[in-house]
Formats: sequence, C-alpha cells, structure tokens
Amino acid sequence: MTGDPLAADDLTGWARRIAGVLRRSGRPLLVLQVAVLLPAGAAGFGLTRLGWVGGTLAGLLGAAALSLAQAASVDLAIREAAGRPTAVSAALAAGARRTPALLGWSALLAVLTLVGLALAVLPGLYAAMVGAAALPGAVVVERAGLRRAAVLVNRRLPGTVLRCTAGLFAAAFYGALAGALVATLPAGPAEVVRAVVVIPFSVLGAAFATVTYAGLRRAVDGAGVSRLAAELDG
Repeated sequence: MTGDPLAADDLTGWARRIAGVLRRSGRPLLVLQVAVLLPAGAAGFGLTRLGWVGGTLAGLLGAAALSLAQAASVDLAIREAAGRPTAVSAALAAGARRTPALLGWSALLAVLTLVGLALAVLPGLYAAMVGAAALPGAVVVERAGLRRAAVLVNRRLPGTVLRCTAGLFAAAFYGALAGALVATLPAGPAEVVRAVVVIPFSVLGAAFATVTYAGLRRAVDGAGVSRLAAELDG
C-alpha cells in the first residue's frame, strides 16, 4: 500500500485501506471493543429485567458504550496509522473525553434520520450517511459536530454514497451469515453468539468510519494522516 495509509481517492483504494486498518490495528481494536461492549451488554441484560425503567437505562447504557467504543477506536486507528502505537487504555481515555459529544450528536442524528425516513426517505438516508461516514471523525478529531460532518460529505457526495452503499452491502452480508448461524442454535447459546458476533461488526464499522472520514478530509482540505493525528492532540 502506497501513499496515505488512510485516505484514498477511489473505491478500490478505500477498501484496501480498510483492510490495512484491520491488519495494522485489528487486534487492539478487537480488545477495545470487547472491553467496552461486553460489560455494557451484560449490565444492560441485567437492567432489562427491572421493567421499562431498566430497559430505558439499558438502552442509554448501550448507546453510551457504543459511542465510547467508536470514539476510542477512531482515535486508536488514526494514531497507529500515523506510526504511533497506542495502548488500548490510552485510546479509551482519549475516547472518553469525546464520548458525551459523540453521544449527543448521534442521538440528534438518529432523530433526524427517523424523521427523514418517515417524511421522504431520502433525507433520512442522507442523515444516516452523514452519521456513518463523517460524524465520528468530525467529533473525535476536529471537536466539531453535525454541520462540519455534512460539509465533508457534501464536498464528495457521489463517492460517499458509493462507499456507504458498499458498506451497507457488507453489513447485510455479515448480518445474513450471523443470522443463519444463530438460527441453527438453541435459545441459550443463540443469545451468547448473537452478543459475540456484534464485536467483529463493530471493529469493521470503526475501520469504515476512520478510512471514510480520512478520505473526506483529504478531499476537503488536503489533510493527511499525520495532520489528523496531530489534531487529536490539539
């Protein structure tokens, strides 16, 4: 792989750089996701047994855990792509500082997505695309929000649509395989496997978000991986 290890101009280079993130940082990303999501999932399962209040708390806990895992994963993937090996604990500490902002913006975007889908479909799909392709990077790296994420996507809209479409097909394929596996198991083991198969999908999602954001940044302002890593420390 030549050039920037995260940013790519075409779809093939984009896919190769996602593979590069998984090859370079897949193990620490997996450890990070497990460290955050499994305890949160176990706690959430216990909370759901307390009725609707517990179920609400479980949902909030799950959303916060996903935001923490995503923020820390983007931080770790960028630093390691810049040649700066990063401990999982350090990435979690950095991600924790951006989790409230990412959680808040993600909640707002989820509402906008649902409203957009209900009213005219395309606005909802656009909101979902902004959230998947640019929001995590905008929040974690630039300490920005939804407006900045939309600016990044709008600058390279056709390419972002292609990348999100490819990501959606990959997610659907993975979901179909996981669903087929779960369907062959008894109820107890099926619940365990259903919880476990989320982890690799979350790792892949982190690689998708990091690489897609890096490509948008280079298209908009020429930023490469070294600059992104420097901005994380800003």
